[in-house]
Amino acid sequence: MGELRRLVGCADLSDEEIQAYVAGLAEWCCERCGKPIATRQAPPIGERICFDCSRPAPRPASREQLLRRCGVPARYAREPWRPLTKQPHPFDQPAWRLDRWTGEPWCVVLFGGSDAGKTMLSVELLYRLLPRFPGAAWRTAAAIQESMTLFLDSPIRAEMAAACCAPLLVVDDYGKAAGRAGSRDGVDGVLATRHAEMMPTVLTTNLTPTQLLLLDGGIGRRIVSDGVAVPLAGDWRRAVKGAI
Repeated sequence: MGELRRLVGCADLSDEEIQAYVAGLAEWCCERCGKPIATRQAPPIGERICFDCSRPAPRPASREQLLRRCGVPARYAREPWRPLTKQPHPFDQPAWRLDRWTGEPWCVVLFGGSDAGKTMLSVELLYRLLPRFPGAAWRTAAAIQESMTLFLDSPIRAEMAAACCAPLLVVDDYGKAAGRAGSRDGVDGVLATRHAEMMPTVLTTNLTPTQLLLLDGGIGRRIVSDGVAVPLAGDWRRAVKGAI
């Protein structure tokens, strides 16, 4: 009875009143979630909120925390928000808005020279699409290629394989070593699988669409013909000129 008295929080009640109060808890439901209130969660008299609902709500994750969970390096995850650019479709189609891309076509290629803003644009695009594609991943092409050379039972390879099957995948610096034999085999295999399943993918590369078409294995043709290429020129400030 002493434990029940402590739970109730009223020392001046009689044993019969406390027993009646605790027995009545079986018919009580939480005012927030609607679940029955258990005896071990006995609230003070006058309150009908269960223990779980009485906990403070967790603080929402910040932009940096969300991006870091996707694999984005801290250097890019900490950058302030910048708008997406408005770019035309490269194949003389009606105006195509990058900020309205929701996964179709399957692949978006952000290409341009050094410091054109490709990586930062891919990070911003990933952040905007996180509500639509929970579990999205951001990886460098070099990391994917290196992990694919490890043993099949390697935990690093297993983690990378899971990331490459994410509902949305960003591959950064694709084709950086395109001239080396076998330097893209693992990445191209991932892209071929995602193309077959039409899984949304974002690539950043210093290769032009023409150079992508010349890549061996036919992966460049799948990327360019079934995807969309967005050119970025100059530095980031020029890239976002006229942005939304």
